[in-house]
Amino acid sequence: MPTFQYTARSQSGSTITGTMEAENPNAVASQLIKQGITPVKIKGKAGKGGRRISATMDMGEIFPPKVTSADLIKFTRSLSSLTKAGVPMNDALKGMLPNMRHITMAKAADDILGKISAGQTLTTAFGSHPKIFSQFYVSMITIGETTGRLGEIFKQLTQYLERESNSSKKVKSALRYPVMVMIAIVITLVVVTIFVVPGFASMFAKFNAELPLPTRMLMAASHVLINYWPALIGATAALVYGVKQYLKTEQGKYNWGKWQLKIPVAGNVIHLAIMARFSRLLSIMTGAGIQMIPALTVLATAMDNAYIYQQVLNMRESLERGDSLYQAAITAEIFDDLVLQMLKVGQDTGTIDEMMHEVANYQDTEVDYALEKLSSAIEPIMMSVIGFLIMILALGVFLPMWDMGTVAFKK
Repeated sequence: MPTFQYTARSQSGSTITGTMEAENPNAVASQLIKQGITPVKIKGKAGKGGRRISATMDMGEIFPPKVTSADLIKFTRSLSSLTKAGVPMNDALKGMLPNMRHITMAKAADDILGKISAGQTLTTAFGSHPKIFSQFYVSMITIGETTGRLGEIFKQLTQYLERESNSSKKVKSALRYPVMVMIAIVITLVVVTIFVVPGFASMFAKFNAELPLPTRMLMAASHVLINYWPALIGATAALVYGVKQYLKTEQGKYNWGKWQLKIPVAGNVIHLAIMARFSRLLSIMTGAGIQMIPALTVLATAMDNAYIYQQVLNMRESLERGDSLYQAAITAEIFDDLVLQMLKVGQDTGTIDEMMHEVANYQDTEVDYALEKLSSAIEPIMMSVIGFLIMILALGVFLPMWDMGTVAFKK
C-alpha cells in the first residue's frame, strides 16, 4: 500500500507532519479529518527504488474545490459568532480549523491564521486571497478592524452575503425555463436546417421553379451551415474572444455596466438590486459611525457594475469638493426619486442610516416582486421570437409544397 507524507494543522493551530499508508490521498485526508486534524498538504513518499509515487495531492493547488457562496456564508457566520462573543481572531480561527471540511477554505483560513500570528493585519491577511474574499469583503474588515467592531461587521457581512445568494438563486430560477426553451429551439432549428432542408432542396430543384423567399432563406442557411461550418465556428470563437477581451478593459467594463441597466425587462431588475445593495450598505456603514467619504469609497467596490462604481466615486469627489450628499446623488443620475428624497430627509435630520435602512427594505421587497414577475415578463417576448422562427420554418417548407400541389392539380 502506498505511503504518503502529510502536513496538517492540529486543533491548537500547531503544524503536524507525518506519514500514513493509504490507498490514495483522499483516504489520507479522510483519516486526518476523522482525527480532528485539518490536512494542508499530502504527497506521495518515494518508494524503495527511489521513485516518487505518482499519486500526489496538494490540497490547495491541485484541482482545489471552488469556494461557493454557501461556504463563504458559513465561514463568515462562524467568525461573526466567535468575534461577537469576544474571542480573539487567532483563537477563533484555531477553533474553526478542525471542523472545516472544505479543503480550499481550510487552507485559506490556515494561511490567514499564520499571517496574523506573524503580526500582519486582518486586511492584509484576508486580502491575500482575492479569489475567496472580494475587495468589498476586505474593505469591510478594514472598517471593523479600525473601529473595533469586527463582530458587528462580520454579522452584517453574513446578512449581506445571504441576501446576495438568495437574489442570485431567484434570478437563476426565473431565467432557467426561458433559457432551456430557447436552447431547445435553437438545436431544433440547426438540426432541421442541416438534415431536413437539404432533402427538400433536392426535391424542389427538380421542378426548376422559382421558390418562395422563406424557402430560399432556409436553403441559403442550410448551405452556409453545411459548407462553411469551420469558418462559422472560427468567427464565433473570435467574436467571443474579442468581446471578452473588450470587457476586460476599463472602457468595456464601463459600457457593459451602463448597457446592463438598459436591457429590456431585466435592466430594471438589475438596477433595483444594485440600488437595494447601495442603500443597505450605506445604512450599515453610517450606522457603524463611518464617515461618508470613506463609506462611499468602500461602497463603490461592492457595486459589481463599473458604471455604478464610477458614479459612486463621482459622488465621493463631489463631497470632497464641498457638495452635500443630496447634491452629489442628483449629479450621479442613478437614483430614483424615493432614494433622493430619503437621502435629503436623512441628511437634514442626521438619520441617514435609518432612512437608508427603510429604503433598502422597500427595495428588497421590490426586487423580490420583480424577480417573481421576470419569468412571466420574458415569456411573451420569448414566445414571439419562437413563433417567428417557426413561421419561417413552416413557410419555407410548406409554401413550395403547396405550389407543387397546385400545379399538379391543374394538370
